[in-house]
Amino acid sequence: AGKSRIIGSLTVTRATRPPALADLGLRQPLNATFGPVALVGATVEATAVQPGDRLPVALGWQALAAPAADYTLRLALVDVQGRLASEARFPPAGDYTTSRWQSGDVLLGRYDLLVADVAPGEWQLQAALLDAAGQPLGAPATIARLQVRAVERRTTIPPIQHPLRATLGDAVAFLGYDLTSDTVAPGGTVQLTLYWQATGRMDKSYKVFTHLLDANERIAAQQDNVPMSGQRPTTGWVSGEIIVDHYTLVLKPDAAPGDYVLEIGLYEAISGERLPVRDAAGQPLGDRLLLGQVKVTK
Repeated sequence: AGKSRIIGSLTVTRATRPPALADLGLRQPLNATFGPVALVGATVEATAVQPGDRLPVALGWQALAAPAADYTLRLALVDVQGRLASEARFPPAGDYTTSRWQSGDVLLGRYDLLVADVAPGEWQLQAALLDAAGQPLGAPATIARLQVRAVERRTTIPPIQHPLRATLGDAVAFLGYDLTSDTVAPGGTVQLTLYWQATGRMDKSYKVFTHLLDANERIAAQQDNVPMSGQRPTTGWVSGEIIVDHYTLVLKPDAAPGDYVLEIGLYEAISGERLPVRDAAGQPLGDRLLLGQVKVTK
């Protein structure tokens, strides 16, 4: 039957009245004008970030008159001298394009901004509206000052207890793993270290899954998270960089004695889609990589 089913339909009509500006729940009031549109407020969820982070941003808009065209929001990181380092572009209110706005409309836009690989230090986050030709409709408005933290990058491969070469997708190489012990009692923990190498840039943040499977491939222990306990999202990796990634798998207390196997892989958090895996010779292995066995004792 597929993964979803249509169960009905509904019609979305215009609001009978726009919300009050206070109803948007924005932390920072603003008063910037871009042609017929005003930027009335902002919420930026963090002021300290590192390259590769996803930064949620919310902006409030008010139509002072009906826009005659579809505009584009530009969010830009600039240095203290105003020099552009990176930018991202979004529709101001999703699919509800500005040419459909009417005078008096109040709208809330939400954006997922990928922080670019910029130098550590203080940066300004600026917002501007661009017309259909890509020209700004007014001077950009500074909506936040961000402190970009330095990232320590490793480029030398350390000693690896169990070397094992594989590739995941187009930009990740797996180098091997460490295992503190290959035996564990029910309720005990398995300490696992994974070694990754970036071979390109990634525009999506992937999670690592680490599973301990019984003979029937049921999960007896697992830990899934963004690499390095959330500190090093894949969107911040640079080509050639080595990521040393630690996991603690807590075994179920009722786990039966026997041989278990470790499986790992990467998946996109929103869709759940896993990256395809290939061995060192380029042969496909599906969407997971099997590591060594762990014996569960009585």
